[in-house]
Amino acid sequence: MNKENINAAYHEAGHVLALLLTNRGFKYVTLVPENRNKGYGIEPSKYVRGIPSEIYNQWEIPSFFNPIEFIKYFKNDFIKVAGLVAEQIYTGANTIGASEDFKKWINVSLLGLPDTISLKYQFFLLEYTRGVLELKINWLHITAIAEALIERKTLNYTQVIDVFMQSSKMWKEKNLNKSEFNSLMVIV
Repeated sequence: MNKENINAAYHEAGHVLALLLTNRGFKYVTLVPENRNKGYGIEPSKYVRGIPSEIYNQWEIPSFFNPIEFIKYFKNDFIKVAGLVAEQIYTGANTIGASEDFKKWINVSLLGLPDTISLKYQFFLLEYTRGVLELKINWLHITAIAEALIERKTLNYTQVIDVFMQSSKMWKEKNLNKSEFNSLMVIV
């Protein structure tokens, strides 16, 4: 498999994990090129390729004074940038490989908020997303989903959940064995 497809697998796995963490559904995720923009993406329950249309089409400015409304938009923005950030973590590059995502990802930056607020929000969102995805258990999930995508090219929602549960089981077993080993060391 070529480098571009591997990067795309990590990119899509980032979106998938963000969707799972925010309790959003989707039909499938694929590396099979379709349409113009190479077609990598997640097929939502609606008709838009890529991230679910209820997330993709929200370009209004969230109210920073209404926490419930802000959280809704923040989760949507988190999902939008998770692919970009996962790809950056995997490649180790600070450049933006997924320029289309970057152009579309943020609700507030395109709508005339003062640059200082917009830039602070963008920086916060990118750093927050990086912190969440770099958690060892989350990166284990992303890697497992990306590897399954590389192997199978397309995963439906149920298959993604199976991969997620298998990586969760691996995490538990690994950490259980560590804690058992550490308790044995203390006893000895």
